[in-house]
Amino acid sequence: MDIAWAEEDAGYIASRSKRYPGALDIEVEWTREVLADPRLVAIVPYPRSRVGASGLVGWSPGASRVLLVLAYQISTALFTASTPGPHRDVTSPPTTNGKTMTKKPDEGSVETLR
Repeated sequence: MDIAWAEEDAGYIASRSKRYPGALDIEVEWTREVLADPRLVAIVPYPRSRVGASGLVGWSPGASRVLLVLAYQISTALFTASTPGPHRDVTSPPTTNGKTMTKKPDEGSVETLR
């Protein structure tokens, strides 16, 4: 899987700290690392998305943290990015009712939690 970023959107996420004090400036390569995470979690649609984007939660070695990437799936192997809102630090895997929501995706696809 891969993610396509418009130049304007890539610049937007790379300059988050200018808009949100203390926010992390995101590198496009980090979002690709999230999609490569074997324990990637896709939340479709992401509940806080106003436009029906998917939430992709995974580990980025470059960022040394778990990241949430909002994106639209345009094929089984390609996402197009959506610019994020204010920074929210994620320090542990998401849970629901005490159970971890992490799922291992099938080869070439994303496991969807609804």
